[in-house]
Amino acid sequence: MVIFEYFCYLIILIGFALKPFFIPLASYIIIPLLALLILYYVFSMIYRFKSHTSNTIGIATVIVLFSLLCTLKLYPFGHYVLFVAIVSCVVAIIFLIKEKKFVLPNIIALLIAAFCLFSFKFMDRTDRYYLWNVKYNYNIEHDYVIWDKYSWTLYKERKYDEALSANQQAMKILQNKNNMQLLERVKLNREKISSKTWYTAHYK
Repeated sequence: MVIFEYFCYLIILIGFALKPFFIPLASYIIIPLLALLILYYVFSMIYRFKSHTSNTIGIATVIVLFSLLCTLKLYPFGHYVLFVAIVSCVVAIIFLIKEKKFVLPNIIALLIAAFCLFSFKFMDRTDRYYLWNVKYNYNIEHDYVIWDKYSWTLYKERKYDEALSANQQAMKILQNKNNMQLLERVKLNREKISSKTWYTAHYK
């Protein structure tokens, strides 16, 4: 690894660490740096700054980190990214075996990224959302959107009583803000939870 890579991965790690606390700009740190690293590895592969093995492992690591972000954010296309991440890891292993160049820092980075991805992937979806968006959110007492999304996540997992509790938190925040328009929308969501007819969620 070169200093540029160490720096990017360090900042990305900080971005992931800050995201559960909803620190401003945390999300905007991760994606641009992942894109920058991809460009770096592609150019490195074209102009042969580094070995194909190092570049392939680097690309796999970036894709795995993006898959981790999709997993934590519950993006609907996360399954497709996970598939690409697995394929990229297989390709990296093939290059590793074929060229027999064991670039230890790159391998360690990939293993750590993969461990984090699958640790969160096999965690209960609602627990993952709570840990990533609710538990450490410094603004949670005023963030009705997060509570409403949490109620939707709980509802999708058929945890209806917990979904109603989360919805109640969203309603309480809006009542304190005296925002009747949004309050009516959240009340409607509550009715859908009770009647088990909540099919889509909108957060605008």
